[in-house]
This record gives sequence, C-alpha cells and structure tokens, in this order.
Amino acid sequence: MSRTKRMVRSSAMAIAAAAALTVAVPVGSAYAIDEVPCQGRTDLLKVEGHSWGGSLEICYANAGRDEYPGGIWVDRISTGNNDITYYDVNGATVHINRWTVFQPRNAVHVNAIQIW
Repeated sequence: MSRTKRMVRSSAMAIAAAAALTVAVPVGSAYAIDEVPCQGRTDLLKVEGHSWGGSLEICYANAGRDEYPGGIWVDRISTGNNDITYYDVNGATVHINRWTVFQPRNAVHVNAIQIW
C-alpha cells in the first residue's frame, strides 16, 4: 500500500473515531448563574437575608450554583420561575419548587444556592 493511501486511510479512521465520540458522549449542562438587578421582577430567584456585612438582597437568573463562603443567613427566598435547591451549613439539602415564597420562622444559614 502506498504512503498516500495509508495517510488517507489513517485520516479517515481518525475522523470516523471523532464522529463516533461526538455522538456517544452526552453534552453536559452549562452552568451560568448570573446575579441580576431585582427591579420589580417576579420571575427571578430572589434571596433576602443578612451576613456580617449587613442586609442583602440578591437576584439570580439562569441555571447554576452560587457559593457563599462562610455562609449567609437567609430570611426569605422567592423562587420566581425557578426550581431551586439550597444547601445549609449543617449539611441539609432543601428543594423548593418554582413560584414559591419560602420564609422560615428563623433565618437559615446557607452555604450555596442552585437553580435547576
């Protein structure tokens, strides 16, 4: 077999292998949670609480996870059009459905929050 034919055959096999892997490997979820202005929006995830720096109000859009090093104390969560999970410092994982306002009797200490 000539050198040219071997190169063509080798290239064709490499392309076929790449195509097979492209089809066989599922695409993962892209996580791009964004902090956005709250300004009158009800469809966003809205987290209200406090930390050592004072009170806070944070709104999020898009799926993903935000970590709070050292945790924050959450007084109220309005999920908007988002299914969410929050992770408290004691290891609890709490799921909250979309269009829910969660207001615990006592603030919960949260390490992270995730939009699905």
